[in-house]
Amino acid sequence: MKIVITSLIVLHLIAGEVKATQDYSIIVMEGSNITLNTSVTNPYKKSISWLYDATFIATIRNGTPYLAEKNRFHGRITPHKHDGSITIVNMKTNDSGVFSLHILPHGSNRYYNITVHGKNSHDDFEKRRVKVGEATTLDTYLDTDLCNETQCQDYDLQWTYSRDPVKQKFTRIAHWQNNISKTDYNNRFKDTLQMDLRNGSLTLRNITTNHSGYYHLEKLKARQPENNSLYEVIVYDEVSRPSIHSFLSLSADTDTCSVECSVENGRDVTLSWYRGEERLNQTRSPDLSRVLSLPLEIKNQDGDSYSCVAENPVSNKTANLNKTELCPE
Repeated sequence: MKIVITSLIVLHLIAGEVKATQDYSIIVMEGSNITLNTSVTNPYKKSISWLYDATFIATIRNGTPYLAEKNRFHGRITPHKHDGSITIVNMKTNDSGVFSLHILPHGSNRYYNITVHGKNSHDDFEKRRVKVGEATTLDTYLDTDLCNETQCQDYDLQWTYSRDPVKQKFTRIAHWQNNISKTDYNNRFKDTLQMDLRNGSLTLRNITTNHSGYYHLEKLKARQPENNSLYEVIVYDEVSRPSIHSFLSLSADTDTCSVECSVENGRDVTLSWYRGEERLNQTRSPDLSRVLSLPLEIKNQDGDSYSCVAENPVSNKTANLNKTELCPE
């Protein structure tokens, strides 16, 4: 899966000839497949070489592909003879690095700066859990005081977004350079994004569940990559208030009262019964179409207080059991 974030075309004057170089920044998640293209339509009479961190990994000469004998991508890389592109499957976090493409005889070059983020590693990205309607700020970690002293003139910051990086490419949503920002690239974020002109930090205001996803910061200093960041933002609706009702128990014990607590399900919602401060049981379900329900049986002579709590990572609601109404003696 190819996920192109940005491209920068630079013209180099070498020995009186203009040579074109394109630089790309690409983000993939661990386990994804990636194809690096050449834009070559006829690979014959051309020599197309691929390097990883300046080490040769593959070449296509006159339409015939060759792989390096000592290749870190052994068993995972496929060169395509029809255009000289390469596909690498099952990307790993230690595959992050610079892939370079060199085409002869016309001498065009292309550089792919690849960042592979781990799917299950909390060290690879920062999670933000936010309630609908609130705001969250994604930091660039540039020192505001230093930026005010013109220390940040060499920085070029680009924010990109993907709902699901394994299935969907990242697209640009904001850009910052020399205290000038642009945030109108994507209608999904209309009237939502606010950028700190001092350091490029990005604030999402009046957030909705439509803004859940991954936010990537590409930080360039003097056109060189520096400390990219990835945020996962999870937006939750406020949890509904649970309700309690009694029902006819099949138990032969006439001193027992049967009640049930229920609530509308949602992302990461948990439903629990408490006796005082002690949690007695709980339930949750990944099936968001069903209502969460949790039964409880108590003794009619029980003098303890009971409550049912519905919660998700950003909110909670409580319903207290009215024993006089639901469990009359």
